Amino acid sequence: MLFIATTLIFFTVLVVFFWIFEVLFVKERFIERLEDLDPATQIVEDKKMTVKKRKTVFYGLSKLIPKRKNNKMDEKLISANLLITAEELFIYRLLFSIALGFLVYVLRQDVLITAVVSLAVWNSPKIFINKRIKRRLDDFNEQLNGGLILISNALKAGHSFMQAVGIAARETQGTFSDEFKILLKELNFGIPIEVAFENMLIRVNSGDMKLVVNAIMIQKDIGGNLSEILENISSTIRERQKIKNEMKTLTAQGKMSGFIVMMIPFFLAAVIYFFNKEYIMLLFTTKLGYTILAISFVSEFIGVMFIRKIIKIEV
Repeated sequence: MLFIATTLIFFTVLVVFFWIFEVLFVKERFIERLEDLDPATQIVEDKKMTVKKRKTVFYGLSKLIPKRKNNKMDEKLISANLLITAEELFIYRLLFSIALGFLVYVLRQDVLITAVVSLAVWNSPKIFINKRIKRRLDDFNEQLNGGLILISNALKAGHSFMQAVGIAARETQGTFSDEFKILLKELNFGIPIEVAFENMLIRVNSGDMKLVVNAIMIQKDIGGNLSEILENISSTIRERQKIKNEMKTLTAQGKMSGFIVMMIPFFLAAVIYFFNKEYIMLLFTTKLGYTILAISFVSEFIGVMFIRKIIKIEV
């Protein structure tokens, strides 16, 4: 009962803290990042100045961490459309892994469980970010074909490329609409079209969109009927997506089998740990146990690599 009450109180405090953080700071931080591009931010200048002095503790701590050039985590956060920096994320991961690890240790007095919980908390943001990136990429690719048709039809009707992009951004929704609105805004601010498309590909690393960008850049240099080019690319993308969906269906069983085989040792270890802790702790307290664990992890890794190689089909 004490464990349940302590856990509920702890997570309640976390939820309230994050809610306060989001309400008070997230929108203003987002505005600060756009102030160099969008003149409309002058409307909220007064409000921004009133909250500029109210920075969070995490934001202040993130300033103590030196910035790294070409930080992959920054690119991932941009691709995931998350309004925090890599330094802030590092502070979040560090503090919460320590806090939850300390809470588990106080309640369970078990170093192994504490280490597992801390590692899980430390790595959970990466899993969330990767899933969010994949979800946005899938959403973008699903609407890409229809968006290209809209742009092609608008070009046929006599609109310029900028107007056609604006029509596609207005008539679609989700990730595709958001990205093309950003693209249109950058073009309106005078950013070269090559740079604007490069920025889009950083935010949405879509192979199908790379085909579109390459075709537009080639047409820009040598000329041609852009509407017809986009129609042909749209047809190609549609066939590629059809083949990809077929491959996903054919490899779904193999992926599930590989996941189950990979998780069986960990599941059995957890069951044995809870029912006979002394028995399994020999793996972590003896030299023979360390050797068995090392061989097991190497074998597990090799098996996962083989399964991934078998079920991964390049389209």
